[in-house]
Amino acid sequence: MKELELSGASEVDFEIEDIDDEDSDIEDEDEDEDEDEDENAEEEDYDEDWVSALEDNDQDDSDGTLGDWAKLETMHSSHPMYFASKLTEVASDDPIDWMEQPSDGLAIQGLLRPAFIEEHSEIQKHISTNQSRSSDKHQVEKVVGDKVEDVSIINGHRNGLGSSEDNSTSEESEKNEISMNGSLFYKLQMSKIQLITAHGHQTDVELEDFKQAQPDAIAHSAAKIISRLKAGGEKTVQALKSLCWRCKGIPVEEAAIISVDSLGFNLRVCCGTQIQTLRFTYNARATSEYSAERQIKDLLFPRSHQKPQKRRTGSSK
Repeated sequence: MKELELSGASEVDFEIEDIDDEDSDIEDEDEDEDEDEDENAEEEDYDEDWVSALEDNDQDDSDGTLGDWAKLETMHSSHPMYFASKLTEVASDDPIDWMEQPSDGLAIQGLLRPAFIEEHSEIQKHISTNQSRSSDKHQVEKVVGDKVEDVSIINGHRNGLGSSEDNSTSEESEKNEISMNGSLFYKLQMSKIQLITAHGHQTDVELEDFKQAQPDAIAHSAAKIISRLKAGGEKTVQALKSLCWRCKGIPVEEAAIISVDSLGFNLRVCCGTQIQTLRFTYNARATSEYSAERQIKDLLFPRSHQKPQKRRTGSSK
């Protein structure tokens, strides 16, 4: 009996332990499921936060602040046309000569209107000038015959020729005739002029100064002067470097003249990683090609102004 009781008790204990083990396994599985659910919930929350962050960025981009290119800081330091040209140069395979000075631009704002009859003489002057510059006489005759057959007609009106009755009766026919055989002339009334450098710097130009401006005296001779100076070779280059040090106090590694006018010349210099343009002026305005070249050489090769000492000769008595 005692053995049966002991065996029965042990079996009951084993059954209880088995039940406890099953309960613990179920609890572990429940905990694992809870942890998986928590992880999935955290991942979903993270994804939602990421999506909301992207939506916020999209809203920031669409609010118009970043879309307005004119308000960006880079627009104040570099002109869009200059930036685009540099992108084109870098993308192309052609070598870039950094010593060349980019050309400046001119922005003109104004109103375009049809020409008045009172401006007939000015239009005639431009027509005659254009005809005289043409090298092909047959082409000039064709242009005169087809486009300006009757120069006295300007935008459908005659320059005071004939009576007023004839003008009133033939006004419609003249308008039809000008569209076929004549030319329409327009005049630009300028209201604002800006000089835009290659680096984006804008300078306003006075309209009165622009109207009174005259062509430079040596505009057509600048290329010849620069060519003759470059023919000097290393001697001219060393003189240009010395000029930069004497007048500007800048030690340069490379120097080249890029433009010459009646008031002075521009020098493109390289110093380390910096490239800039220096301006040198003459002592007096040059009125001819010879005068400009002489003043440039005087700056490059200054003469010594030391007076020679006179020898004293003793008189014999």
